[in-house]
Amino acid sequence: MAAFTFLVRLVLPTGTSFLNMHLGDFPQYVLLFGAGLVAARGPWLLRLSLTSGVRWLMIVLPAGFVAWLTILRAGGAFAGNGAAYSGGWHWQAASINLWESFTCVAMCYGLLVIFRETLDRQGPLAKFLSDNAFSVYVFHPPIVILAARVLRGCTWPPILKFIILTGMGVAVTFALSAVLFRRTPILRNIL
Repeated sequence: MAAFTFLVRLVLPTGTSFLNMHLGDFPQYVLLFGAGLVAARGPWLLRLSLTSGVRWLMIVLPAGFVAWLTILRAGGAFAGNGAAYSGGWHWQAASINLWESFTCVAMCYGLLVIFRETLDRQGPLAKFLSDNAFSVYVFHPPIVILAARVLRGCTWPPILKFIILTGMGVAVTFALSAVLFRRTPILRNIL
């Protein structure tokens, strides 16, 4: 994952986006999505032990934070050399890609087993949110942008506008997902 991310970021550095999608992160998304598809076909997720998952989290959270700070300090990020981490043939880019990949996989592993063991039940609200989560993830950007444009002329304090925008975005996107997006024939099988 780190090598693939490094290679993609040679061409599409961190921060490069298309329709607000950060293309330099796509290798991680694609590989983790693929791993999820493969894991769903077998009992992999059920075989992950809680003890091992918790151990990975206990290691990666403090050690990962220290490693991250060390990479930033050694590479000059605190002295203004942040561009070397965005991509290109720099050891800083390679090391931050390795750190991202390792931390991501370790946290996914740990959180998966903890949630599997402690949060494996759903009430009606959680079921509704879960059923609509992917649709909301896919369709929220234009809805949030439209809501932000509606609130643009308001002279309220920024925190108030943020709270209202968040509430509008969540409510409208979940409502549209349940009423429209997931009922549209062409989208029904995908969402």
